[in-house]
Amino acid sequence: MVALDESLARKCPVCSEFGTPIDSAWNLVECRSCRHVWAKDSQINNDLFESDEYASWRVTSEAIEQRQIDIAKDRIQWLGPVPAGRVLEIGCSTGEAAAEMVARGWEAWGLDLSQPAIAIGHQRHPKVQLGVGVSPDEAGFPASGYDLLMGFHVVEHIDDLDAVSALARDTLVDGGQIYLRLPNWDSWSRRVFKDRWPDNMAEHLQYFSPASMAKWLDASGFEIDRLETLGNARSWVGGLRRAVSSDWNAEETMPTTGDRSQSLIGALNRAGRPLFSIEERFDAGAELVVLATKR
Repeated sequence: MVALDESLARKCPVCSEFGTPIDSAWNLVECRSCRHVWAKDSQINNDLFESDEYASWRVTSEAIEQRQIDIAKDRIQWLGPVPAGRVLEIGCSTGEAAAEMVARGWEAWGLDLSQPAIAIGHQRHPKVQLGVGVSPDEAGFPASGYDLLMGFHVVEHIDDLDAVSALARDTLVDGGQIYLRLPNWDSWSRRVFKDRWPDNMAEHLQYFSPASMAKWLDASGFEIDRLETLGNARSWVGGLRRAVSSDWNAEETMPTTGDRSQSLIGALNRAGRPLFSIEERFDAGAELVVLATKR
């Protein structure tokens, strides 16, 4: 490894220490202190998320639509029995998770950058208040007073983590909670596939481990209630597809959308549960999941 020129380097977005380059292909830097990983000199491009293709694949068949609903149910089920209140979801896409919260008696608002995704969500989930923007104000939503802020595979796309912290503190009531899911840098699948790990994407700017997530939330004014990792087949299948592909293109980041692919992933998730449970025991599952309370 070559030491990063500290006069030119960006500081770690979690702890403000300097980092060391670890992956030239993806332009990644690892913090010398908290081990957080981020994309150096990132160029944010939201064209993908604002395109019709970003959302249209989610409604190409009944099987795929049902898969999105099932994923949302699993994500909300993880919360367990919690009293209903007001929830704001950032990066809500077509609104399935917010709709599941409404079904549980919550008032739900959802934000996304994608106008096509929000348009689909309005049609499919009329009881959810959905809008385009990165803050409640932009969408005409209440600026504060939420009991829960949710973000599923969103934070890794955001360059300014301080803005995320501020949004959470400003929108949540005292004692409100933040619930996040995102890729786990410490996962076994990442260690195996390295630069072919399927969560290495040009639009991913932050890579958290359980330790760096705990440090970031603590510094942001949150007390962790639950922090764990969850294993899944997608990370292994995606990494294997990249590893064996001779013409793989790093810019091709849209999900595999065929009915057969979705069915295969579902079957492998069930069959692979013994392996995933071992991953989870060592905080090495593909997905990092955290619930924390505002101090």
